[in-house]
Amino acid sequence: MRKILILFTFCLLSSILLFYSCKPKDCHKNGTCPQDYRHYPIGEAKSYLYSLPKSYWIYKNTISGVLDTQVCLSFICDTVITKGTLNETKHITVEYERIRRTIESSYNNCVYFDETGFYNPDAIRPLETLLERNASNSGSNVLFLHPFEIGSKAGNGASILICKGTDTSMQVLGKIYYNVARFDIDLDGIAEKDCQYIPVTTYYWSKDVGLIKKVINDCNYSWELVDYNIIK
Repeated sequence: MRKILILFTFCLLSSILLFYSCKPKDCHKNGTCPQDYRHYPIGEAKSYLYSLPKSYWIYKNTISGVLDTQVCLSFICDTVITKGTLNETKHITVEYERIRRTIESSYNNCVYFDETGFYNPDAIRPLETLLERNASNSGSNVLFLHPFEIGSKAGNGASILICKGTDTSMQVLGKIYYNVARFDIDLDGIAEKDCQYIPVTTYYWSKDVGLIKKVINDCNYSWELVDYNIIK
């Protein structure tokens, strides 16, 4: 009888152990999830946006011939570290670079506040570099998006930025610029002194230079880069 009792107890304990060993474990509840640390350097996008104070760009209006000198007043490129907040993401830590800069426009008599966006670890997606511009005399827009995937979109409401692709080179006022990315905006909230509409615009960005051309499609003129000096 004693042997039967011992055998029954052994079988019962074995069944219990087998049940718990096969039951899925919630690592988020017991804190055993491996740490997931993701590092996102800003990478190639930095070479399109990097410009220390006193860097400048001089643009020419293709209709009136007037010049607009834009000078970088401040520039910050720092590192942000953030963690997920949801059960399925709270073990994720993300480190990424973020750019903020201010640029003064002489012709439009305003200051542009540029900044790349924040990254939300809860989104669980690859990092994109979005540059949003807020103008002191008007609205705001996303002007730049990286990676340069044709058809990719970004926006801040009614205004949508669409990546139209890249060209290996482009000529503007007789000068050749390389690795040029093109973006179209359906409703550009950045006010234009010589345009009474909220225009459809096209922006061209060149690597190691920045913005080289802005086409104001609804008002039939462009701003084209005449000269520049980028301080790195």
